[in-house]
Amino acid sequence: MERPGPCCFFWWCPPTRTVRLSVGCALALLLCCGLPQGGDARRRRIFDDCPESRLPVAEADLVVSGIVERLLQDGAHVSVRVWRALKGPRELAGSVLLVEGLDNEALCGTRLAHGDSRLFLLKGGASEGRTRLLSSPLRLTLPNLDRLQAAVKVPCEAKYCPWNGDCSEDRLGGARCICPSSCGFESAPVCALDGVTYSNRCKMRLDSCRKQKRLWSRHEGACQATPPYGSPY
Repeated sequence: MERPGPCCFFWWCPPTRTVRLSVGCALALLLCCGLPQGGDARRRRIFDDCPESRLPVAEADLVVSGIVERLLQDGAHVSVRVWRALKGPRELAGSVLLVEGLDNEALCGTRLAHGDSRLFLLKGGASEGRTRLLSSPLRLTLPNLDRLQAAVKVPCEAKYCPWNGDCSEDRLGGARCICPSSCGFESAPVCALDGVTYSNRCKMRLDSCRKQKRLWSRHEGACQATPPYGSPY
């Protein structure tokens, strides 16, 4: 007795066992042999799996933001115009650094192009104009900038300047207190605690810093005038 074929509904018929086996073998061969090269890189992009997290932790000697000006050795090295040095000598701003190590397979996002702007964490001094990439380049986003600013120790954050002085960072990364260099001609009188009227707050700060006396503003306006409503003075 002949075995009846599968029941068809309109134009669709369920696949036979032979067809299912053939399709299964074809898919297996495609997965094993037919995937194009670069599957690891594609998997990284999809699952955000960067092997950098398994690298030993090391401290960066330089942290700079900059723009890629030239690609060298098929992108293994790049010439970077520094915009700002978040860690390192301040005079690096505007200079050009040769950044090596972009061919490190343990790093991600290293396929840069001319004109790309990135945050670079670098190893080695910049005295010879060349340094090495320590970790994956970061895009210039506010979260990345906030994380770097929090991680990099800024000298002036821990420096207290009495007498209304300003903190200034020198080229060696130190911090020192300086008086305001000059004040504008803005007319916004304030009455200070010493009973003297200053033409603006900057003049009061300048006098406080140069004479090393503690001064704060009692109220806006001349000292002879009536203090504004609610002032404790």
